[in-house]
Amino acid sequence: MLCPYCFEDIDHLTKDPHWGFVCDSCCIEMNRIDRDTDWDTWEADKRQYIAESSEH
Repeated sequence: MLCPYCFEDIDHLTKDPHWGFVCDSCCIEMNRIDRDTDWDTWEADKRQYIAESSEH
């Protein structure tokens, strides 16, 4: 089976409640990114970038 995140051919994918079917290394990395990211700031920065892009 192919992991939908890294596209590696993996014998066994784990069904994660957040990421779906994923290999173990991608699951660990996705959980690390989710834990280390301040999603409120990320969302605010994204909205500001879109607003500034729309002005031009």
